[in-house]
Amino acid sequence: MAYADSLRSASATMESAATLIEGSLVEFQRAASVALINTTATTVTDYTSASVTISVASGNRVKITGRIGVSNSNSGNLVVMDIYEDATILDPGGSFYCARGSTAGTDGMLEQTHLRSPSAGSHTYKIRWYTTANTAYSYGFELIAEEYQQV
Repeated sequence: MAYADSLRSASATMESAATLIEGSLVEFQRAASVALINTTATTVTDYTSASVTISVASGNRVKITGRIGVSNSNSGNLVVMDIYEDATILDPGGSFYCARGSTAGTDGMLEQTHLRSPSAGSHTYKIRWYTTANTAYSYGFELIAEEYQQV
């Protein structure tokens, strides 16, 4: 019986649904920090320590979620976050417009989630970021990679 059919059956319970979901999660990797960092880069640069590596089996899928809290020292500038799979950008340009100048790193939140079917093997996921001008600040990040088997 397929995963979705199991959930649709009249006899499905929350416990059986949780067991199906739990059984499909193969690997979980997480990196996070609440340290205040900054960048003046106006081209994409690695976000400090925001990297996870996961070994993917053939046919499996990976869900990647990344988020950073941001601000800029001057109002009217953008802070941009991208997530990469190895050397490939997944979806360019999640950005936050900083309406006020702040060095707290907490004026806004950038978040992206991607569902991938990468080739089998080891893949590194990372957050990269930049600012359009002045100094961008970030007070923390979280990056999660979850590998799921096809059920």
